[in-house]
Amino acid sequence: MTSIWEADAADASDLKAYVPVKRVALMACLTHKARMRVRDELALTFCKRTGTKVRKAMEELEEIRLTESAHHGNYDLAE
Repeated sequence: MTSIWEADAADASDLKAYVPVKRVALMACLTHKARMRVRDELALTFCKRTGTKVRKAMEELEEIRLTESAHHGNYDLAE
């Protein structure tokens, strides 16, 4: 059974020692692991950037609210 850990531990010279079928399977495992890493990094980057934009938007909204309440008084229309 070929595993991602076995493929990760192998280097190019180790891969030459395997029969072609197992070599292809190890390369497939390495490719799969690389794709998983890229996907995880992309998701992490997206979450960080989205969080930054949301925080900035919340700060701007609060600034607008403070400016509006200073200009028009603090009227509570809900009551």
